[in-house]
Amino acid sequence: MGSGTGITQFDDEQWRKYLAPNSTRVRALAHWKNNNIYAATMNHLGVYQPDDSGRLVDQSLIADWPAEKHQFGEVWSVAANQEGVAYVSNRRLYFRYGLQMHSVQGAAGSKHRIFSLDNACIYKSEKRI
Repeated sequence: MGSGTGITQFDDEQWRKYLAPNSTRVRALAHWKNNNIYAATMNHLGVYQPDDSGRLVDQSLIADWPAEKHQFGEVWSVAANQEGVAYVSNRRLYFRYGLQMHSVQGAAGSKHRIFSLDNACIYKSEKRI
């Protein structure tokens, strides 16, 4: 589950806390078909993957982006379908398809939520995309 500074995991015996980059709030998580946990924070899109000891480690999905592209604000929602993972930030809607992160053209960012339903990502938008 997301928390004020990262994510928390329960393994049927104990709770473990994993800090997010810069210890920022994680508002939403998505579990994708590859068994990884996709999460996002302020100006960060990432995936938590287990290391050799089973502890979750955050890997940035946008580490190769220039600094100015990282300024998309708070991420409010994350959802996954069979094709990939969607992220809604203050300024943009992003979709990770395969190994590539794409900005969805015509989709404005907002504080709206995105949901996964019947292998579709449902997003409320003021205009058609």
